[in-house]
This record gives sequence, structure tokens and C-alpha cells, in this order.
Amino acid sequence: MPDDAQSRLTRALATHYRVERVLGSGGMATVYLAYDLKHNRQVAIKVLKPEVAAAVGADRFLREIAIAAKLNYPHIVPLFDSGEAEGLVFYVMPYVAGESLRDRLRREKQLPVDEAIGIVKQVAAALTHAAGHGIIHRDIKPDNILLIDGTAMVADFGIARAIVESGSERLTATGGAIGTPAYMSPEQASGARDLDARSDVYALGCVLYETLAGEPPYTGPTLQSVIAQHLASPVPPVRRLRELVPESVERVITRALAKLPADRFATAQDFASALREPADALSANLTNTPSSVITAEVRKPASRVLLVASLAAIAALLLLTVYNIGGVRDRLTGGRASAGAADVRRSLVVLPFQNVGAADEEYFSDGLTEELIVALSQLRSLRVAARTSAFAFKGQARDVREIARALSVASVLVGSVRKTENRVRVTAQLVDAATGLDVWSETYEERDLSDIFEIQEDIATKIAGALEADLEASERVRLARKPTENLEAYTLYLKGLYFWNRRGERLTRALDFFNRAIAVDSQYARAYAGIASTFAPLGIHGHMHPDSARRRLREAALRAIAIDSNLAEGHTALAAYYHFYEWDWPAAEREFKRAIELDPSFTTAHLWYGYSLEAMRRFPEAIAERSKARELDPLSATAAGGVGGAIVVAHGDYERAKSLYRESIELDPNFWQAYDSFGTLLEVTGDFSEARRMFELAVQNAGHTQKPKAGLARE
Repeated sequence: MPDDAQSRLTRALATHYRVERVLGSGGMATVYLAYDLKHNRQVAIKVLKPEVAAAVGADRFLREIAIAAKLNYPHIVPLFDSGEAEGLVFYVMPYVAGESLRDRLRREKQLPVDEAIGIVKQVAAALTHAAGHGIIHRDIKPDNILLIDGTAMVADFGIARAIVESGSERLTATGGAIGTPAYMSPEQASGARDLDARSDVYALGCVLYETLAGEPPYTGPTLQSVIAQHLASPVPPVRRLRELVPESVERVITRALAKLPADRFATAQDFASALREPADALSANLTNTPSSVITAEVRKPASRVLLVASLAAIAALLLLTVYNIGGVRDRLTGGRASAGAADVRRSLVVLPFQNVGAADEEYFSDGLTEELIVALSQLRSLRVAARTSAFAFKGQARDVREIARALSVASVLVGSVRKTENRVRVTAQLVDAATGLDVWSETYEERDLSDIFEIQEDIATKIAGALEADLEASERVRLARKPTENLEAYTLYLKGLYFWNRRGERLTRALDFFNRAIAVDSQYARAYAGIASTFAPLGIHGHMHPDSARRRLREAALRAIAIDSNLAEGHTALAAYYHFYEWDWPAAEREFKRAIELDPSFTTAHLWYGYSLEAMRRFPEAIAERSKARELDPLSATAAGGVGGAIVVAHGDYERAKSLYRESIELDPNFWQAYDSFGTLLEVTGDFSEARRMFELAVQNAGHTQKPKAGLARE
């Protein structure tokens, strides 16, 4: 493209876009970063190289690309606009702040088997959707697969088709090529134009091969040699390059790369369905864990010697009671921004939706509430009250203005849920706390239970619109992404969540439901995070042997991360393993930082990281992290108590710490760990009578399944 291409593009599109800089250039087009002046968003503008534009013909190209522009699917990068200006043929897509699969492979070369399969399945879903609309991609390769917060999105859908249909003969004459030789099906490499979905299956098989082996199936010194291998050479076994790839996966790849289309999978969906996760000991161990193991002999608490040691033990207890899993996050600020970043008008609390169905369906109304908190908290321009703070008002007939003042939010979302077997009815109402007027309301009448994900997405999207919150492309992807494709697994997960939040003896029931969820869907990352979060308190509180809890915590956390490397809860659970069981502070810090990077508003990560920093005697940083947790969740008794412990250890500020422990108890009078911690502090300061009373209250509130670490103070 001529040197003045950017200035020409800038002049031509000045009324609609502000062209900022070149993002990259390939054989067909140059990509520019630009700003959409009308919609106030960043976009990527792809401009065809002059020789390509001349060969294909602008009018025909733009007619063909308009077909692809109709595709609307979470795993497909949409086309916003297209046109011709000053001789430049261009099309516009959202600017996605992520990386391509090619970038990832340059950095890591090979991906974990589970993650590679997960990416391919998402791409297969996009190909299946497009094929249903008569569109074949024709150029599937790592460069055209974007990775955004754990989600794969396919770019340039329909571009190759538009080029082929509008003038492939002329383009060939200019020396161009349609498709990428390393991923071309034999029929595409031989010049066939009448391709079908099986050609994309072949290309996707090449991509899966490369993500596992570290190189495409066929390589060579020239393009001609690579194409010749696609046409005639047998598929090189992927296990020859990576022995740990399961044989079942290798068989699926071999079939996808069959020379004859008739011998391949007929559709991308068939290809994805054949990719079953290999059986392993982890699933069997977690699914078949007998209750007798969970209720194993309780370990005797260690004696308290020094204040620092005592508070460190109590810190573990405080910490583990706040740990929320999967999407159940204790947060106040939403998405990736701090509380101050969002306009105060765009702040809200999601109050627990009322269950108006059978009493045993309460888990579903609670679960829907928590899923909405998660979905809305992912939006940068919203500030959403944390789960703990929101659920503090469950069952209370409080004025919305009072609740809004307590949590410093402008709006309150209330609703109800009625679930009956396979049907669900949901009402939702967003109220302006200042005026008491409805901002938005909707009733989803007697919908099929399988629609629950779409209902959640619609509520979150409508609320964002009502509060005039701009949604980025990646945020729309996250809202549309289902945590699982299996409704039964989702229901089992919500039941596990329900019992986990009630803790105590209910942890064993939570574990059972999480295990049953992964038995139904072995790729359910959040269910594995739930399992990890359950083994953590079972081992720390002494309800099962620490060695057993340690092993299972680690296995479940690693499995969650393998399935979804962007799951903050998985990294936090792994950090807890390093902190509490291995005392490997650098490893714990690495995982805590990764979790906070992925989700800066994840209260648990900040609180736990504070304990780890305290163990490394980095006290000012520890206080800062614990204070951040409290800022995110002001009504959390655990966060208040956690700050109190940090203050004592760092500064010996006993009076301020006592005040924080009293506040923690006031926030939750049943919070036995606060009594236990407060008793430890009182004993060290010589107030033995009050310390004894605190210890007695700790025992009284703990119940028979919880074991306070502190003993009774001497007279």
C-alpha cells in the first residue's frame, strides 16, 4: 500500500472515524486503529491492499461482504461497516483488546490439552453458526482466532468468500493467494471454489494439531512443498511430537485431516462433539469422594504461643469464610474499574431475588441473583455492590433509599423467581433510589428453563442500557458466554453454591453437588473452583486430614485453571494452596497477582493476598490489600475482622483492632471467627475475663462442625 494510504484514509473517513495508527499488515490488508466518532468506541479498520482491491473489484466485494455482516454470534467478531473511499476498499470491526491465538502460540508454542480443545470447540461453534447461514470461512488459522478473557472469537468471517466470489481468477493473476497454505484443505489447495463446511473442519484440525504439537501438521521450505503434503502425505501422528496427547484426541485430528472430504467430520459441530476430555484420575477422585473421607478425624488445634502466631491461625479461618467461588464474588466495584471510575449514577445493588415458588427452589433464586451480580460486575462503567453486602438485606422489608444510602449506590434491582420443573418466570425491576421511580422493569413469562442464560444476559444488557453504560465488545462477549452448555450441570452447581454459602456441615452437601456438576459436564471450570474452595476450609478447619485436603485442593484448582486460564477464582484457590499448605510465598504471590489482574474487584483475592504479604512481613502492603477488600465489601464482617488482625501485627494498634473486631461482630453476630480472633487479642492484652467470654461465644456460634482454634483464657 502506498506510503500516503493512512493520510488518504484519514481524509476520506474524517466525518465518521478518527484514524489513529497502524495495528498491523498482512498479505491482503492493512489494519488501522480508529475511533468511531458517532458511537464513541474504538474500532479496527481493515483496508485492502491496492492490488487486491483492483483484482477483486470494489462493488462485488462489498456486496459479498454484506452477507457476512449479518452474522451475529458470541464467537464471531462482527462487521460494523464497509465501503470505498478515495480508491480504498475497507471494512470495520470492533477493536478487541486481546491477543490472537497466533500471539499466544508464539509465546508458549504448545497449549494445555484441555485449553486447546476448549478453544477449538468455541471456534467450531462459530463455524457451525456461520455454516447454518450458508457461509464458509475458508481461512481458519491462529491469526484469525482472537482470545478475549478466555473466549475465542473468529475474525474475518466471509472475507475470503468475498474475495473468491468477486474475482479469484484476477487475484491469482496478481500473484495473491486465497487462504493460508499451512491450513488449506486439499480441495482448497487444488483450486476448488465449491467448498463446504468440511474444508473448514480440515483447517480447524490443523489449528488443533498446532496448538498441541507446537507446529502445523505440514511444514516445508516452500509454499509449494507444504501444499503438496496436504494433497498427498499421511497425517503425521501428533503424539510423536507430544506424547501426553491422548490417543482419542489424535484419532479425532486424523479424521479431521482426511484427504477426502467424505472421510472427515461432516460439520464443525461433529468435530467438536468427538473431542471428549480424556478420562483421568482427578475426575474419578473428585466425583467419588466418600462422605466418610470428608468427615475424617478432626485434628487437634495447636496451642497459642505468641500473638502473631495466634492471629495468623485466626487469619486462615477468617480468610476461608469469605472465599466465594465461581461467579459468587464479594465485590463492590464492577468489572475492571475502581469504585471511583464509575459515574455515581451507574451504581447499583442487586438485592436477593424473592423465591415465589416452592421452598426447595430457593437455591435457584439465590443463584440467579449471584449470577446477575457477577454479570453486571464485569462491566467497566458500572459499580455493583458485593454479594455479601447485597445478601445482608435478604428477607428484610427495608426502604430502597435506606439500602442505597448504606451501600452508596444510586439504583436498586429487585425481582422475583418462580421455578417449576422445566419452566421459570422472572420479574426484574430497577428502581432509582433518589426518586423511588422505576428506571426499567421486565417480566419474563413462563419461559423454558433452558432460557435462563438468555434471561440473565438480557437483564444485564437492559440494565446497562437503562443506566447509559457503554458496553465494550469484550463485555458483550462475557455477558453472552454461558458458564456451561449443560442445564443439569448448571442447576447442580447452583445447589452447591447455595449450601456452600451456608458453610458449616453444609460444606459436604456443597461438595456433593459440585462433584455431580462436573460428572455431567467435565469442562465446568467454576464447578472445579467450587470444589477447590470447599476442600480449603475442610482441611484448615480440621474436618479432614490436611494432606488429603491439600492434594484435592491443588488438583481441583489446577483443573479449573486448565479449563479456563482467565478464571480469577481458580488462581486464588491455587494461591491459597501455596500459602496455607506449602508456605511457598513467592508462588502464592504470583497467583494472587494474576487473580487480581484478571479481576481487580475480587474481594477474596485482595484479602487473601493481604495475609500472604503479612506472612512475608510486608505489613504496609498487607494492610493496603486488606483495606481494599473492606472498601470493596463494606458490610462484610470478615473484611472488617481481617483489617483488625493486620493492624495488630503491623503496628500493635490494639484499640483500633478491637474496634474493628467489634464492628465485625456487629455486622454478623453469628460470626464465630470474629469472637475467636477478638478473644485472642483480649487475652494478649491481659483482659482475661472478656477474652473468656469471647471464646465461649466463639464455641457457641461455631456449632459442632466448626472448631475454634483459640482455647479459653486463663482467669
